[in-house]
Amino acid sequence: MTVVLLQFIEKLRSLLQTAQHALSSEDVNTIFFKITNLHLIHTEFVCDVELVLSDQPNATVVIGPAFHKLVSSAVISVETYLLMTHSVEL
Repeated sequence: MTVVLLQFIEKLRSLLQTAQHALSSEDVNTIFFKITNLHLIHTEFVCDVELVLSDQPNATVVIGPAFHKLVSSAVISVETYLLMTHSVEL
């Protein structure tokens, strides 16, 4: 995910300043909607899971709390996402 953030998105944004761009600024913002927030949430989730795995290497691992924390920190609700995806014109 960091590679996407640092290389791909920045490359697209820099191309927006030239005549070589294939996407508009609005397109890039739509495609990568809240990607920075999602990256932070994902990174925190991975750290939480790694912490549980390192604390209990040979035991039954419980990662439910990490998933609960992930869902509760969602950038948008499932209902909002569904509403957005159904209202997009194709």
